[in-house]
Amino acid sequence: VSRSAVVERSKRLRGSGSWANFPMRYFKVLCPDALISSILGNGGAGKKELEQETGTTVKISRRDDLYPGTRCRIMIVSAPESNQILHVLDLVTQNIVELSSRDEHAGKGGKHREDSEALTGREPGEFVLRAALPHAVTGAVIGPRGERIKSIRATTGAKVFVENDSFEGHQMVRVIGVPHSINQALPQILQIIDEEMSEDVMADWARIESFDPNVAPGPGKAGGKKGGGKGKGKEDRGQRPRSRSRSRGRGHRGGADPVLPVEEFQAEEGALEEEVALLCDGNMLEALNLANAEFPDGRQELAHAINCDLPADRVAELMGPRKAFSNFVSKATGCSIEVSKAASLGSLTISIQGPLFATYEAHALLMKQYHEQDIAAEEEQRVKEEEEAAKQAQARDPEPRSRSRGGGGGRGRGGGSIDATDPVQIENLQSQLAALQQQLKAVQRDKGGGKGGGKGGGKSSGKFGSKGGSKGSKR
Repeated sequence: VSRSAVVERSKRLRGSGSWANFPMRYFKVLCPDALISSILGNGGAGKKELEQETGTTVKISRRDDLYPGTRCRIMIVSAPESNQILHVLDLVTQNIVELSSRDEHAGKGGKHREDSEALTGREPGEFVLRAALPHAVTGAVIGPRGERIKSIRATTGAKVFVENDSFEGHQMVRVIGVPHSINQALPQILQIIDEEMSEDVMADWARIESFDPNVAPGPGKAGGKKGGGKGKGKEDRGQRPRSRSRSRGRGHRGGADPVLPVEEFQAEEGALEEEVALLCDGNMLEALNLANAEFPDGRQELAHAINCDLPADRVAELMGPRKAFSNFVSKATGCSIEVSKAASLGSLTISIQGPLFATYEAHALLMKQYHEQDIAAEEEQRVKEEEEAAKQAQARDPEPRSRSRGGGGGRGRGGGSIDATDPVQIENLQSQLAALQQQLKAVQRDKGGGKGGGKGGGKSSGKFGSKGGSKGSKR
């Protein structure tokens, strides 16, 4: 059935008074003042035209009734058919585009607004539609291990972000993308609401249009089928254990879970024994996998943080030139990586924020790079020390020289530097000394003969021998 046919049927039912016999559907859009003004038009004519065109009822909160933490008013759309609500959301998206375009032509560009009012995304052509969903269904929007929200992003191209805080049963959701992507993602979100919420609980939720500014935000809850807790409850540190039951009943509006009885708490504590045993055996990765499988549905995708302090002189090297390595890790894991001053002198703090297990992966990649750089620096230092030691040894002991040219003892050079602890060198030296002593004795004997008549038969054969004996007689 086409959307226009549904709208026409709704108009007929509304005109005949039969509308009240159909179950109503509701959706809350969060709109900054500029968007509200664009929708209302002159004297509210735009709102009336919107209701007539779509066959819906549109109610807008008072100017000072804002969604907590924002500058946005609440626009509540009600109709018996989801297609009618989607028609309104299409027109709201068109208003966002037109308003942003007017801002851009006026030189404002939409970026001047506060984050809670910005109508444009970071990327060119992106726009932002904000909505408040029953916090009982946000777990289903996220899905087990974030599978459903990832599927919405993959099939529509729209980025869907669920805020952590809840206010009186409401959680803000931002749908970001080009108009076509936003309009493709919204039907999936409405379908989840239809699947998860009962009519009576939804009607109670729809009646809330103002919030107590003094009420502190509560944690977002994974929702449940027809108003009950389909997801596992969060167990905050420092708080009493909460129930992890998958059903809280049709009338539940997101109050605190009942405290676990002692026997149930002991059973849950016992369920951790397998994980603890794996950790004790050193099977860290398997233990993480098991923890991931048992993690409360969708909670891994919420923002978590890991901070680590490192020596300041190492952080720039770790981040890489122009933060090339940290940008690579951020892109690969989907985490943000920031550097700030640390409490301890000479250190900097690296903050990693993102989905739980993605922060683990990002931290592991950074630490792997850190230790690889450590190993490379240690190896470089070792090589330098060895080279320096070799230079110092060469300065103390000259380069080895060749042995005596004459091949014998005497004053000929030996084979380089002498090691006084080497028995072979000692033996050679003793042999050379003995040979020198024998030659010296021979020289001394030759000197005893004096000079004779005439020249002798030439020089003696030894290097240290005399130049000749007595002169011979003439013939």
